[in-house]
Amino acid sequence: MQKRPGVLISIVLAFAILLSILICTGLAEASPSLIIEPSKEISLGAGEIYELSLSADSLPEGLSGYNLTVELNDPDVAEIQAVNFPEWASLTDVSELPASSVKLKAADLQEAVDEEAEDVELAVLTLKGLEGGSTGITVTVDRMDDDSENTIILEGAEYPKEDDGDSEEDDGDSEENTSADDNVKTSDSVKTSDPLSQSDSSSTSVIQEDPNETAEERKNSNDENSSLKRR
Repeated sequence: MQKRPGVLISIVLAFAILLSILICTGLAEASPSLIIEPSKEISLGAGEIYELSLSADSLPEGLSGYNLTVELNDPDVAEIQAVNFPEWASLTDVSELPASSVKLKAADLQEAVDEEAEDVELAVLTLKGLEGGSTGITVTVDRMDDDSENTIILEGAEYPKEDDGDSEEDDGDSEENTSADDNVKTSDSVKTSDPLSQSDSSSTSVIQEDPNETAEERKNSNDENSSLKRR
């Protein structure tokens, strides 16, 4: 009876240690999240200037670079007029502005974003209201790699849909089947134009009689034909 309290304590300690390990592992494997400030839904008036900040809350394995697409869901509300990149971005590129959708590229060639980095700024966009109103912001990650060139998955961001290769294969199969059917039809048409059938039809043609031929001449001709057949 005296040993039971010790056993229970050991079980509780083991469970607590296991729970701590699971929690730490879960935190370590948690994907970084995309932060859009002040919000993914914005409201602004006509002609109003508005700044939108994009960042990642954590990048455990650092950052090599990214390709992003930022789109205003309602292009009548506002347009993107300018993009500012952070200091760590030693190589940058941006598509034509102003626009309601913009492609951003940045590379950390100097490895300024180290491992275990937190609150990493990605870009700051300057918006200007057109008709004004409210619109959502969609950020699509075309590519984002850590310092080891591994893909980074950002929670809260969109990703391009993969091409449906099955539909292309189905189209190819249908084209092949159509071609095969055409070949079968062509083969059938060739069979119907058999030269033997043509020769049979020609052999059964009726010999027309000469209207100017007399009855006696026709009789002599028939006698000659009968004589030839007997031979």
